[in-house]
Amino acid sequence: RLSGFLYQAHARACVYKKENVYTMKNKKLFLASVLCVSAILAACNMQPNEKASSKVKSSKTTSSRVVKKSKLTYNLNYEGAPEATSVEIEEGEIVKPIADPTREGRAFMGWCVDAAGSDFYVFGHELEEDTVIYAKWADAGLKKFVAEAEYCPCITEADDGKGMVGSTYSGGTQGKGLIQKETADMWADASNGHWVHFLYQPGADLIFEIKAEAACTANIYMRLSGEYLTPEFTVSSPNYKIKLNGNELTYSPVTFTNVPEQGTWLPFKDYVLSLNVSLQAGINKFDFITDNNIEMKGTAYGLAPMIDCLKFYSEGDLSWPTAKPSQIITQDE
Repeated sequence: RLSGFLYQAHARACVYKKENVYTMKNKKLFLASVLCVSAILAACNMQPNEKASSKVKSSKTTSSRVVKKSKLTYNLNYEGAPEATSVEIEEGEIVKPIADPTREGRAFMGWCVDAAGSDFYVFGHELEEDTVIYAKWADAGLKKFVAEAEYCPCITEADDGKGMVGSTYSGGTQGKGLIQKETADMWADASNGHWVHFLYQPGADLIFEIKAEAACTANIYMRLSGEYLTPEFTVSSPNYKIKLNGNELTYSPVTFTNVPEQGTWLPFKDYVLSLNVSLQAGINKFDFITDNNIEMKGTAYGLAPMIDCLKFYSEGDLSWPTAKPSQIITQDE
């Protein structure tokens, strides 16, 4: 367009051309036109014969998506407690707990959805909105003792040393094959990074033998999760027996919701087994028995939970002399 303008200006200047000599008046008009157009071209940084479109640079605007963040606040939930800790969780990020807090004279039990401690908060999911969770503390004077399921000697010592037999989705396993190791990609909030599963056949019996130095009472929680049977299932006293010294313990039904497909884990959660349970001096035997033939999936023909650990809160001194931590899966296995 500017080239055309220059041509037209030149043409107008030459209208009165006579014997190839411009009149002074028209020469001044031509020079003024050239100077005007040259100034315009210089401003556009282009030559007269260049097309305007050749110097127009595309101005692409890069729009970066704003990552949504939600805040998880850990309220220590007691009078005089330090200020609550808040952690920002990005959209798509999985929520994992901070280190357990400590408090003089009180054992930490876990994080709950409300200040009353009515239900434990479950980690291992995305955070969709700002959330406050509250610490739950055991009563003063109660000591915490944790019995890890993967330490149960029966896992490797049953059946004359061959180990317990378990059922999987496609066949069976035995001994240490019942122990699952947590990995960074397959995180389940297990208390010791391991748990026991494949108890999916009638008669499977996982045994804990807890020693009390003297007769005492205890509040007992079991840390459980579920797999295979999607999208949810329930274990309860009628189909999954739990016994203490041969006597059946009645517990509230435990329902596992949003159970994922095979190969991924539903994060563990604490459930009340029984409160104010009387423990005798000496060994107290706990049996977790698959007492049904409910098909879960594939060749798993017994409904059972995955078991992470038992948690005891007691004024007594508890131990587990026969615990077998050496049987857990090491880094190389």
